[in-house]
Amino acid sequence: MMDESYSGLDAEFYDELLEVELSDYPFWKELVQQTSGVSLEVGCGTGRILIPLLQEGFVVDGMDRSQKMLGLLDKKADAHGLSVNASIQSMESMNLGKTYALIFIPGFSMQMVEDRSAFEYALARFNRHLEPRGNLAISIFSLGRNWLTMGLVNGDCGKR
Repeated sequence: MMDESYSGLDAEFYDELLEVELSDYPFWKELVQQTSGVSLEVGCGTGRILIPLLQEGFVVDGMDRSQKMLGLLDKKADAHGLSVNASIQSMESMNLGKTYALIFIPGFSMQMVEDRSAFEYALARFNRHLEPRGNLAISIFSLGRNWLTMGLVNGDCGKR
């Protein structure tokens, strides 16, 4: 499913604004470094986290729902001589045909999910795309969305 929340100048503005914001990069790098196998960055956008990880030799795929963001990602990867494997899909309906040792979602990407039902679908999709004993790491900022803090992660999520 394509989404143009970040289309045209919006994507370029986002890229310029956040390209240098790497204060959380060491955290995500450490998680990827501790992972045996391929990782997936959900909401990879223009590559704020993905590009530096690829530059350091990590095997990480990307996924985003914005075609424009992924277009900018491709340009940046080409400029750095990198090959990037990124898919255009939404979290709620992702079907990548493979599993990952780590799925991680930095920044505000999870806040793009609009309601509790979609949030639950996204968590179920992440679970289906994790290898046995795989890990899911999500950066969440809750500002008035009470359903984010109501114990959504239950069942077999995390019991792999």
